[in-house]
Amino acid sequence: MTTFEQAFGVQVRDGSDAFSLTAGLVGRDGLPGSPTLGQVADVAHVAYWLTAGNNILNRRESYELAQPVAGRGWEFALNVLEFRIEVLDERSGGVGFERKDWDSSTTASDGLRSGLPEAVRFTVKMTDGAHVDLYGFDPVSKRMVPGPGVRAEDDPIMQEFTQIICIK
Repeated sequence: MTTFEQAFGVQVRDGSDAFSLTAGLVGRDGLPGSPTLGQVADVAHVAYWLTAGNNILNRRESYELAQPVAGRGWEFALNVLEFRIEVLDERSGGVGFERKDWDSSTTASDGLRSGLPEAVRFTVKMTDGAHVDLYGFDPVSKRMVPGPGVRAEDDPIMQEFTQIICIK
């Protein structure tokens, strides 16, 4: 399995997660500027990641018949403090959501998709441009944390959004 950086040619912010998905889709690529613009494709590739060194959540799409197009995507959301992906996978013995790498393209000897978890939880924590400077990267926890002397009430804009997607 290749790393996200090898596959897309971009670095991910330390401590953040990255997500890429390949799915069957029959449709025409209508994204302006796309190298596959106008092609009818049977595969869609979508990726999300926080760029190293800033608070921008990026998105990359490509539609084609083979490999995904590598390279920087476009700014999907600004002032993102955290992008976390956790999986619920009873096969691994876990009883709750865990942060771990998983690859749904792998198969077990019985032919079942061993890499496919029961559910995936996406968490995005964000604020606005006026408050993003209240936070700094903590190299120990690998998260954006409030700076010295900053209290929760100093940023009334900060929100955390969570979405759980059941797969099986």
